[in-house]
Amino acid sequence: MQTDDATTGGLTEAIETLLPALEHFLQFTEPERTARERAVWSAQLDEPLPQTGAGTETVLTLLRDVVIPNGVRLGAPGFSGWVATMPTTLPATAISRLSSRVPPTSAFRLLICSRRRPYTG
Repeated sequence: MQTDDATTGGLTEAIETLLPALEHFLQFTEPERTARERAVWSAQLDEPLPQTGAGTETVLTLLRDVVIPNGVRLGAPGFSGWVATMPTTLPATAISRLSSRVPPTSAFRLLICSRRRPYTG
């Protein structure tokens, strides 16, 4: 049985291998293609879990050439990939009024209790 020795050394070299790809990605000089080309780049990652490790170089190469270039472009100018809805009135009011006066757990309990049926004891 072949083994792939785990290593705890070489962190600096591993990071230096990935840095140029990260720096290039963060410049956002190329158009966003990650979603449109998902089938292409994800196919390069679609394989069964190996019985033995591929080795540090293989993994770093895959990260550098496939994963990093196809990352989520959160920092890109003009990114608007998510639509967030605003909170309903009660939570927004309770949090804004209570956050500076009441410990967070008490504010959370107030919100939870407000959603329950009133006590009719």
